[in-house]
Amino acid sequence: MFCGRKLRESILLFFSKSSSETFCNFQKANYVDVSMRWKKDPFFDSVDILSKAGLLRPLCSLKNIIIKKPDRCIPISAPLKRGREFEISGRVAIFLRRYPAVFEEFRDLKHSLPWFRLTQELIDVDQEEREIYLRRGPEIFSRLRRLILMSKRKMLLLRIIQGML
Repeated sequence: MFCGRKLRESILLFFSKSSSETFCNFQKANYVDVSMRWKKDPFFDSVDILSKAGLLRPLCSLKNIIIKKPDRCIPISAPLKRGREFEISGRVAIFLRRYPAVFEEFRDLKHSLPWFRLTQELIDVDQEEREIYLRRGPEIFSRLRRLILMSKRKMLLLRIIQGML
């Protein structure tokens, strides 16, 4: 690849020689997909909320599933079937019970399994989040479009896009 680039440059220089100056233009992509090791910052490591940020993804996934249900509650068996999808380490019931500010446990008279629903505070936060997405939708779309256009192949990995939303 490197040898081909040098050959291409020399051919361009040979055929584009003008009387006094030689100009050569190359187009480069602005976006590069690079994996790097994170440098640890002691200040940010001491912030408690940032150390628990890895738990936000499973919490948000479960919240989105419960919100989509018509009665806004699910039995314990629903997340058990898709436990690996939520990236929950350990038992799902323990995970749900660990966050009483988010999930409320109750028993249905018809079923013996415990059911979980969202607390009213979280439903209010979800509604506010949806309103913000509706207001900022065109801006998010514009940023995403510019990022895709900057990429070399005009496509992005899904994990990059999910980080934006």
